[in-house]
Amino acid sequence: MRAFDRIDAAARHRHVDVWSVCSPTATHVDTVAAVLEADPAARLLVEKPLCRPWEIPRLTALRAAHPGARLVVMDQYGHATSTVLLRSLLRELAPGHPLLAVRVGFGKDRRADIAAGRFVDRDYGVFGYEWLHMLALLRGVLPPEYYRAYLSAAPSRADCAWPPTPSWSAPPHTK
Repeated sequence: MRAFDRIDAAARHRHVDVWSVCSPTATHVDTVAAVLEADPAARLLVEKPLCRPWEIPRLTALRAAHPGARLVVMDQYGHATSTVLLRSLLRELAPGHPLLAVRVGFGKDRRADIAAGRFVDRDYGVFGYEWLHMLALLRGVLPPEYYRAYLSAAPSRADCAWPPTPSWSAPPHTK
């Protein structure tokens, strides 16, 4: 496989089926703009977060100026094997036993990332991006009404419980 250090060089070399944008968030919109300049009908797969809040108008304008292009934001954790397996176990092995609690945790040692200037996002004011992945996993196992309630709750109530209905054993969208 040949690697290119410039988008226009890759586009000139041969047709690109899918452009994958995996770079720091601060470079996403500029990269998307460069891809669309080289390939106005590009198919783009961009890691999340897609952009910083103040870049939304520019990204929206880029999309409007390139109606033939397609842009998808990656959500790999939303389709993770563990999520599918948990839904299957709930449905098949424990149909009469409601899910009473969910805890999602990530345990990667991030000290090297932090020392290298990665992982801490000063634009969003967050320490890492795992929260996006954790929410995707929660969305995969909680019934939609409980997921919405969790997202609507004040952060101080993050551990609050919404008692599931007695008949609930797996999210309706998984049956």
